[in-house]
Order: sequence, then C-alpha cells, then structure tokens
Amino acid sequence: MHFAALCSVDESVRKPELYIKNNVTGTLNLLEAMVEGKVQKIIFSSTCAVYGDAQYLPIDEKHPTKPLNPYGQSKFEAEKEIEKFGKLHGFNYVILRYFNVCGADSDGEIGDSKKPSELLVQNAVRGALGIEYFRLTCGKADTPDGTPIRDYIDVEDLVDAHINALSYLNKGKPSGIFNLGNGKGWSVKEIVNAVKKELGVEFVVKKGKERKGEYDKVYADIKKAKSLLDFNPKKTLADSVKSLVKWYNNKKNGYKK
Repeated sequence: MHFAALCSVDESVRKPELYIKNNVTGTLNLLEAMVEGKVQKIIFSSTCAVYGDAQYLPIDEKHPTKPLNPYGQSKFEAEKEIEKFGKLHGFNYVILRYFNVCGADSDGEIGDSKKPSELLVQNAVRGALGIEYFRLTCGKADTPDGTPIRDYIDVEDLVDAHINALSYLNKGKPSGIFNLGNGKGWSVKEIVNAVKKELGVEFVVKKGKERKGEYDKVYADIKKAKSLLDFNPKKTLADSVKSLVKWYNNKKNGYKK
C-alpha cells in the first residue's frame, strides 16, 4: 500500500518541483523496486484532485482528468506510471482516488498531527476547542454560499476501503480505479456550522491566507466502489467531529508530549 506523498495544494503551486520529485519519481522508484522484489500487487492512494473542475456532478471514474494544480498533476502522473508497470510487468493494482479525509480513530489515539493542518474539519474542531484560531483559507467560490463544496470521508471508512481493496486484489480481480468519498457535498460554511452545532459552541472565524489552486465544487459518485469493493461508508460527519474532539482532547499538539 503506497500512501507516501506530499499533499498540500498550496505548496505544490509554490514549489511544483518538489511534487514531481517526491510524488512521481518516488512512485517510479517504488515500482522499480517492486519489479526487482517480484511484488506484483499495489494499492495506491490517489486523489480527486486529478479531476480538476467538475464538468458534471457527482464525479465518477470516467470523468475527464484535468488537474488544476501541481499536486493533482503529480498524483495523476504517478497513476500513469502504475498503469504502465501493470501492463509491462503484470502488476495488479487498485488506485483509490480519495476525496477529502476527516476524523480520527474512534478511541482518539491516532489522528492528524500536522501543524498547521491542511484539513478543514480538523481545523474547525481545533477552533471550537480553543486550541487555536480557525482561519478560512478559501477564496470566493461559485457556490450558493460562496465557499467551496467538497466530499468528506471519515478516515476509518477509508481504512475499511483499503482492507476491501486488498481482499479484491487477493481474489485475482482485475486492476481498477475507484473513488472514495461519501457521495455528498458540504460547503466550507456548512462544515463550520456543523462543528459549532455538534459542540454547542461559537468560535471566532478569521480570514487566513488564501490557498491557491483550488476549485469550486467536487463530490464523488461512489457506485463503482460500492459494487466492486463492497465499500459502504458508515461514519457520519457528527461521528468524525466526535472522534476529533477525543483526539485533540487527548493530544492537542499531536504526538508531542
């Protein structure tokens, strides 16, 4: 399972060469090592950023791939390397295109430790708990409330999807690409209001530095993953918020003591 990547859209716009070196060349190095080690199955963490702006919604796996930023482009090029090695060396692969990941493990023992986090729900919970100010980093979007719309998937549902993908490959099923999300879109403002409601608190929303390379709205069609990977998201947005509250109450500064 290949999870390793740089994954900041904003950073990729400022430093695109890092994303080619790490995400594309790094994947190529791994694939060459797999050939040498006679490993012929791979599950790859990709992203909905490979699609770019939505030409229709929800986005299925047949949607045109036109990344808008170097991060999405680097993951798309890594996908192409995996597909090429699959044909040349008989690899079987599952490429999982994540939509936005949220939540922590239900016990609050494992969670997002990046500072600052790139993840909206995590940052909103940190703001609600008073750990740090919450800052909006999105620009004006062509959506009903003016903020970007995204599809959010809980990390534990994501874990289940990887286990199912491994079972899928171990049964000798054909290589494939699958979207992983909830199949529903929430705007940034809707997420912030949901966190406020779940925790029963108000918190200050400040304006932060606007992130570059973003798009207006995207959410997933997950019928293919449901059908072939037996993928069935179980966690609600409220579940994700509750798990994050446990995580940040347990380790508000990540794994540092």
